[in-house]
Amino acid sequence: MNRGSPLRQAKIALKKAIVNAVIRFLPGLVRNVVARSKAAQDDVRILTHAITFSRDPVLSLNFYSGDGCFAKSVIWRSLVKLEETEPRVFGLLIENRSSVHSDELRLKLELKHVLRNESILTKESFDGLLLPYLKLVRLAEEPKGLASMFATVVIARAPVERIEETLGQLGTDTLQLTEFQKVKFLSRLANNGFHDSFISWSKELNSGMTQAGKLKVSLMRAHLFGRDSDSFRVLEEQFANLGFDISRQYTQGVRPLYDRIPVDKNYLAAKFDRERLDSLRDFILDSVAAGNALSYIRVGDGECYGMADDALVDEKGITRQEIHWWGEQLEDHQRLELQAQFKSSLESADILGVPTVLRLIKDFNLAKTDSYPPNSLISRILCVMQGVGPYLENRMVVEDQSNLYLFNREFVNDLFNNAKKVCVISGVNSKLVSELAPSNKNLTTIEIPTHRLLRDKDVGSSIEGILPHVYKRYLDEISALSEPGVVFLISAGFIGKIFIAEAAKRGAVALDVGQSLVNSVSAEGYAV
Repeated sequence: MNRGSPLRQAKIALKKAIVNAVIRFLPGLVRNVVARSKAAQDDVRILTHAITFSRDPVLSLNFYSGDGCFAKSVIWRSLVKLEETEPRVFGLLIENRSSVHSDELRLKLELKHVLRNESILTKESFDGLLLPYLKLVRLAEEPKGLASMFATVVIARAPVERIEETLGQLGTDTLQLTEFQKVKFLSRLANNGFHDSFISWSKELNSGMTQAGKLKVSLMRAHLFGRDSDSFRVLEEQFANLGFDISRQYTQGVRPLYDRIPVDKNYLAAKFDRERLDSLRDFILDSVAAGNALSYIRVGDGECYGMADDALVDEKGITRQEIHWWGEQLEDHQRLELQAQFKSSLESADILGVPTVLRLIKDFNLAKTDSYPPNSLISRILCVMQGVGPYLENRMVVEDQSNLYLFNREFVNDLFNNAKKVCVISGVNSKLVSELAPSNKNLTTIEIPTHRLLRDKDVGSSIEGILPHVYKRYLDEISALSEPGVVFLISAGFIGKIFIAEAAKRGAVALDVGQSLVNSVSAEGYAV
C-alpha cells in the first residue's frame, strides 16, 4: 500500500494552490460551478420523489438511469437520500438489485447490501465482489466514489487477513482513507487479534486524525491493554473535552447521575480492573452456593422501548424497535403491559448494567458535532442513560456490555459446578447450546421464538411465532423451574428482563447473558 510519498504530498499542495487561484482569478467559473451544484441538488430531489412514489421503484430506477437524462452520480445521491428518508423503498431496491440494468448502480447496491449485513464475507463471497469491481471501476462514470465505497467494504467486511493485501492490490493510499475508514480498519485489526498490526498502523495513521478519531483509537487501545480503572476516567475526560454536543449532553445530563453511585456499588470500570471484575464474579457465585436469589439485568439502546421520553425517543422509535425485533407492530395494550413489566423488573435488579461513556465513544459519529435526531442510535443510548436514573440506588451498577467479558470459560464452568441446575433460555438452537455447554448433566434448555434477524441463520431457534404473543407461557415454565440454587442464563432481549425478574422472585440466580451466548455459539468457542 502507498502510505503517502513526499511527491504525492507535493501534488496535493499544488492542487490546493490551483483551486485557490481559480477562486481568486476566475470568479465567473466558480459561480457557474455553484449553479451546476444547485441544479444537481434539484435533480436529486426530483429523482428521490419520483422513485419514492413509483409503483415499481426498480422499473423507475432503470428508466431514469437508462435514458441519459441524469448522471450516475446524481442517481446515486438520490438513492443515498432514499436510504435515509425512505428506508422501505430503498430496501426494495436492495432486495431486487439483480434486476437493475446499470452495472455500476447494481454493484453499488450490492455493496450496500454487504455493508447492511453485519456478517463478514467468506473468501469466496469476497472474491465474488472483487472480480466484478476490478472489471467495472475503470469504466464507471464515477470511479472515485465507487473506489471509496469498495474500500469501505474491504475494510468492514473482507476477511481481516485479506484487508492489507487487497488495499495494496487496489493501489489504495491509506493516508487518503476517510477517518471513518481508518477507524474501522484499526477496529478490525484490534478485534481480531492482530495486535502488532494494530499498534503499527495506529502509529502510522495517527497524525492525520482529528481528536475525535484519536479518541476512538484510544478506546480500542484501552480494550486491548487497559489494566486499571484509570483507563475509564481518562477516556471519560477526553470525551467530555471533545467539544461535541453529545459530550455536553453526557457531561451535564448523565455523568452527574453516575457520579452519585456509591464507590462500593460502582463497577462501571470493571472491564479495566481485574480485581473488581473477580469480586463481581465471586458475588454471583456466592449467591448460587448460598441459595440466595439474584438478578443481573442489562439495558442497552434497545431498552429505550421501555423508557421513551417523546424527545430522544418517540412513538416512531417505539414502533421501530417492535418491527426490528419482531417484524410487526404490537397492539397498544400489549406494548403497555410489556413496558410496565420491564420497569418492574428493573426495580428488583440486584446488578444493573447500564450504557457508559465507552458506548458513546464507540458509536458517536466522527463528523457530527451538533445534536442527533430523535430515535437515532446515540439518542436511544442517551434516552436509556437518563432513564435509568431512578434505578441506580441500592444495587451494583455495571457496564451494559459487561456480559461480553464477564462470562469467560472459567466463570461459566464455576456456575455449572455450583448450581443444582442450569437453565438456558434463548432464541439459539438448543442443540448448539447443549453441544457447547461445559456439562449436560444439570442442563435444561428452553428455546423461545428468536429475534427476527436470527430466524434465517443456523444458530437461530426454529420456534414459530413472536415472543410477545407467547411469553406468558414461558413465564409459567420459569416459575416451575425456579428455586434456590438454580441458575438461569437468559438471552431473550427486552422480554428477557421480565424472565430474569420472575426467576429471581422464585429464589433463583438469573443472569442476562444476552449477545455473549450468540457470539459464543457462532464462533464455536466455549458457550453456556
